[in-house]
Amino acid sequence: MKIEVVTSEDELLAVKESWQALFDKTPEATALQSFEWNYAWWNAEKENHDLFIIAYTKDKVLSAIFPFWIDRTGTLRFIADTHTDHCDFLIDHSDISEGSDSYVMFKHVTQQIFDAPRCKRIELKNLSHDSRDIGIFTTFFDHKQMLCRTNGTSSMHFIPQENFFHCFAHLNAKKKQVIKQMFKHHKHLHSRIYSGEDEYPDKKIETLVRDMIDRGERSEEFFSKEMLSMFKRFYDDGILVVHEVYDEREETIAINLVIRLKNDTLMFWIDLFKDIKKINVFSNLLFIRRICEARKEPFTLDFGRGIYEYKIKNFQPSVSLQYTFFYAKESGHFFRYVLQYSMKLILKNFYKKHKSTINRLLLR
Repeated sequence: MKIEVVTSEDELLAVKESWQALFDKTPEATALQSFEWNYAWWNAEKENHDLFIIAYTKDKVLSAIFPFWIDRTGTLRFIADTHTDHCDFLIDHSDISEGSDSYVMFKHVTQQIFDAPRCKRIELKNLSHDSRDIGIFTTFFDHKQMLCRTNGTSSMHFIPQENFFHCFAHLNAKKKQVIKQMFKHHKHLHSRIYSGEDEYPDKKIETLVRDMIDRGERSEEFFSKEMLSMFKRFYDDGILVVHEVYDEREETIAINLVIRLKNDTLMFWIDLFKDIKKINVFSNLLFIRRICEARKEPFTLDFGRGIYEYKIKNFQPSVSLQYTFFYAKESGHFFRYVLQYSMKLILKNFYKKHKSTINRLLLR
């Protein structure tokens, strides 16, 4: 057994091949646990974060990667958790079996965290409710910890049909009619998918980004230069698919940035669109139709993080909960976090209960 903490770019590049080999033999892994995804984000944001990747080797073979960094507040987090909808450890469970193997590994991993002087607290976001490892990980921490529900994801399984609308057999007649009406209303719109050999449509993406910023739909901070460079990088690496919706004048109306999570799973990552009613829903529908037309095999479409009303209302996908694990070495940090979480929950529930009244007041 060997455990190593990767803290420099040279050390990170040294584990690239073994990380890739571990990723390739881990069936539940997605592109978000790949070396390319984590290296790209750290390389873009390294000014504000210190690497703290834990590599666990068993019998001279890399068996687990814990893709962490430590931010400027001293918080240990998953790399790029702000932009990564599904965060998790990368573990070869055929090598690290449940029981004593897992216990030994997590004991050594958590000890490395305890021994790190810069690490004051841990905040692991976007954990799936069915994560098989977080339960073992948390057993090594004392009472200054909490595992709380913080978000959710949604997804749908599609079986391509000759008649596209038959793909929505789970919807009632009224919902199906709404989808048909959308296609009728937007019959002047067309779409194309960019991937592989196609030239990356950077100008079209930047135009929609600027349009959304000007409307206040997204912030300048979110669409930083680093973020825009990530789009191009992931496109070149084959991780990102770009779907464009355009009108009869070839004017771009919407763009979906879609991540290839696995061979049979695609995830809507970021939607860019003009100020047209329900265009974000329709652009999703056009992408689904294109994929259904292009392949015969069943596939899963992940709508990503966030239980947004328009996704649930129009697609009625399956919903999975997400959690955040928090631990603080000092009691003061822990109780402050619990208080902040409780206040957010109270405000969120208050907004849900009085949503229409609040929105009416804001629009005055």
